Amino acid sequence: MTRSIDRNRRWLDIGIALATVLVTARSSWARAPDSIEPRVSDAIRHMSNEQRIAQLLLVGFPGTTFNGELEFLVNTRHVGGLVFYAHNIGTPGEFHALMLRLHEPDADVPLFIATDQEGGEVARLSRDVPLLPGNMALGATGAPTLAERAGRAVGGSLRALGFTMNLAPVLDLATRPESPIGIRSF
Repeated sequence: MTRSIDRNRRWLDIGIALATVLVTARSSWARAPDSIEPRVSDAIRHMSNEQRIAQLLLVGFPGTTFNGELEFLVNTRHVGGLVFYAHNIGTPGEFHALMLRLHEPDADVPLFIATDQEGGEVARLSRDVPLLPGNMALGATGAPTLAERAGRAVGGSLRALGFTMNLAPVLDLATRPESPIGIRSF
């Protein structure tokens, strides 16, 4: 396990270093967009190029608690966000404690906290979020309002749990019978 974590850290370091070289060569990122709140804008303005690159990364992590790998990603590498998969959802107590730790109120740049909760075959969370039929079932109803209500129900539940981003729904179309997207398509 330690060897795997070390290898992942090396790849993360290599990716950030390469991206830093490319960004440094292209621009100075002199200022953040005006639409970002002033505290975040100021924090980004004072980051190194390496830190700015890390803010673009949304990464997965091992475990269900704030472990050494998560500490490295968040506090040393300053990644922009984390993606939760089913293996990251522990007991309700572990999950709640982890979310509290990730939503630091004093953070200059808050983390994106994401999951992929499409419904149907792709549901990372199995409790506290409505388990809805897949996209094909929703599409078969021919009722866009039903799909909207389903999205709002899942989005509201995820927000209540502490997520700030859902990597769903996808808008893939299965235009050929052999398409691997299958019933995940509307």
